[in-house]
Amino acid sequence: MSTYFLVHLSTPAAPENLAEAHAADELYLNVRGRPSDFARAARLESEDLARAMREACVAPLKARYGDEVTMKLRQANGDGADDAQRIANDSNAARDWLVSQPAS
Repeated sequence: MSTYFLVHLSTPAAPENLAEAHAADELYLNVRGRPSDFARAARLESEDLARAMREACVAPLKARYGDEVTMKLRQANGDGADDAQRIANDSNAARDWLVSQPAS
């Protein structure tokens, strides 16, 4: 079993093309720090990486959707080699994205 972390996102209005996920309270950050549904959510290998993603996205998401944006970390489990590979791939992509962001 593989444990991973998600960054759950709450916005006052539905992001473009994500009305169903917004209505179901199933918005998450993807590996590039953008809103996504659960299927495209970044599955991150550590709580520290999930926190770094959340912190990097606070200002841009609040600028776009307003100060009511909130993000919480959620822990989940996957079972199987496919899940472990997805977690590794998403974590590497998220780290690459974080490194590419301008220093604040």
